[in-house]
Amino acid sequence: FDIARRIAPKSCGGDGGALHTMGVMRFEQQQIENAFEFFKAATVSLPQPGPKLYYHYGAAALTLGMFQKAVESFDRALAQEPQHPFALKESALAQVITRNISDAASRLSRGIPVL
Repeated sequence: FDIARRIAPKSCGGDGGALHTMGVMRFEQQQIENAFEFFKAATVSLPQPGPKLYYHYGAAALTLGMFQKAVESFDRALAQEPQHPFALKESALAQVITRNISDAASRLSRGIPVL
């Protein structure tokens, strides 16, 4: 992460990968609102954002209480990687928080592998 801290601020202009990296760094530093903005910019910058980016974007949204945005992001991650264990778990959590228990159960029934 030390290298990313030096390189990413200079190259983040439209580099989705660098934006994603900066978002992860901010998230780990508990700067969730900043992380969310980096993830949002990365999803716009990349022609085909991957499941890891959508998972991270969803995790930041969930932490900020943006439950619908979290579910949308987790669903995008799951569309690309249907058994993504963390996206399944966090998506189900967002559904429980919004009292959509049947959808939460459906998501969990898709199977979360034992880690």
